[in-house]
Amino acid sequence: MSLYSYISRMSRIHFLIKKKRTGDPVGFVQKMSLSLSALLKNLSEMKELGFPIEYDKCRRTYRYNIDKINSDEDVEVPFEVLKKILGGKGRQETQDLIQRIFYEV
Repeated sequence: MSLYSYISRMSRIHFLIKKKRTGDPVGFVQKMSLSLSALLKNLSEMKELGFPIEYDKCRRTYRYNIDKINSDEDVEVPFEVLKKILGGKGRQETQDLIQRIFYEV
């Protein structure tokens, strides 16, 4: 998978979680056109990067745990992790890219 495809997929996952529009795992994989194992792998990778993702059984959707973050703030991934993922770009380049990927939906 190309880096662009990977980042696009993660961006879509992030968007759906942020909006609490994932649905249950079966619905989520259908929205993403992925297998369940691929989706769970992506969610696991995001958790490792610091995204506080959890499944809300009552609402039947994935969401960010507001006990771990302030709901008015964006989830922050450490710069060094982003730099590693994005291939060693400078701080401004990395911040610009992340801005386009995660916040311009």
